[in-house]
Amino acid sequence: MSLFTRLLGALSLALILSAPARADQSPLFSDPTIATSGLALMNNYNSAFAAVASCNSGNSAPANLQAGAVAGMCWADTSLAGYIIMRDFDGVSWVERYRLDLANHVVAAPLGTGIGSLPAATTVDLCSTPRSSVTITGTVPITAFGGSCVQQGVLKVLNFTGNATLTYNATSLVLPGVGNVTTAAGDTAIAQYLGSGNWRVISYQPASGSAVKNPAIPVCVKIDYMGFAANLPAGYVLGTGQALSRFSFPDYLACSTITVPGTLTNGSLVITGLPSTAELSVGMPVEGAGIQAGSTIASINSSTQITLNVSHTATLNGTQSLTIFAYGYGAGGDATTVGVPDCRGFKIAGRDPAASQLGAFSGLNVTKGAELHTMSAGELAAHTHGVTDPGHIHAITDPGHVHQAVQPTQTRNDGTQVLSTMSFGSSQNTSLAVTGITINSHTTGITINSFGSNTPFTVLDPTMSANCAVRVLP
Repeated sequence: MSLFTRLLGALSLALILSAPARADQSPLFSDPTIATSGLALMNNYNSAFAAVASCNSGNSAPANLQAGAVAGMCWADTSLAGYIIMRDFDGVSWVERYRLDLANHVVAAPLGTGIGSLPAATTVDLCSTPRSSVTITGTVPITAFGGSCVQQGVLKVLNFTGNATLTYNATSLVLPGVGNVTTAAGDTAIAQYLGSGNWRVISYQPASGSAVKNPAIPVCVKIDYMGFAANLPAGYVLGTGQALSRFSFPDYLACSTITVPGTLTNGSLVITGLPSTAELSVGMPVEGAGIQAGSTIASINSSTQITLNVSHTATLNGTQSLTIFAYGYGAGGDATTVGVPDCRGFKIAGRDPAASQLGAFSGLNVTKGAELHTMSAGELAAHTHGVTDPGHIHAITDPGHVHQAVQPTQTRNDGTQVLSTMSFGSSQNTSLAVTGITINSHTTGITINSFGSNTPFTVLDPTMSANCAVRVLP
């Protein structure tokens, strides 16, 4: 190596080490078409190093590569007073990475990376899109958010467009309220990746503004909603006897059914050994091992025994776990649905197991009464009827009659009798005679007045209508 070369290298190194840092967008290349002396070439290198060190700092996009900017190239954008905006070239645009706040000496990093969209599915892999905000479309139930994230702690902002059920899992999909959540259009959530395909939803905000879980009004509570049905709050449905999906409304399914042990006898309709029949009613569906489809309670025999409907005999022996549905399957429902009570036109009264106020009113979903009632004779109170009597006269027919006097006789001394002299006193008798007097018959004209019209009458208390609503979601 010549002395000149060694001196040139030492000078270059000294210039590099001593040059102050500065904003620079100097060319990052040396033009091969221009003859450049050793010192000038060294200065070009130093300027290029300064541009690289300052991340091509300047108030406009760098154009210091001979062939133009390349993907991955950085730019410290100084065009905004008080900030240095760090940008990366993606091959088309200069994308902001973060900002340096020169006054407060902090980094201001953008949280969002655009909005992506994924369809609802059993597994919605949130990290399959690089976007930090993801819109989930559709109504397919979701059980997982996928495991393709590169590291733990990744946050995703979720936006929902419809009614998709998020299925709670204590490990893989932890949800607020420790239960399933049914989304609604406009609902948002923040999900955090925990690793190994597990996620926790750390925040969930319904679009309605209501809480995810409302402990003040639990599921299965009936309310009188005075507003229009179209404005019914989220989580409620009108009580019209409709069928709801068991999968979509698991909390309502849980509170409107009861699971109890019962003893079956193969070929028999009778189920014994129930803990209690106090809340059961005729017509409630019964499901379980050894119970035929379509089985319902036909009669309640005792506090521990029921009889199923005809032709639905048990197919197993022994004690089985039985599920009984308070409100059936709902109109048009089946073994995948659960019924909502039809409370239209009904007031709600408390069960009366002791029949202290209402007889045969122990079970759930029992109905009594009617708006109108027509009384029977046996229901009438003791009463009197008014009598109209115009009065009347009986005519007498008297043909007249004669009484003959009886003249007494006297006995002479010789024993003969002669008539005595007529002399009538107060005690003198006459002969009997029929008078012939008759009392003519006559219509009295007496009438007993009628009363009542047999018109049905109302037995309702003063009543005001409202929408009967049932809470079916927590």
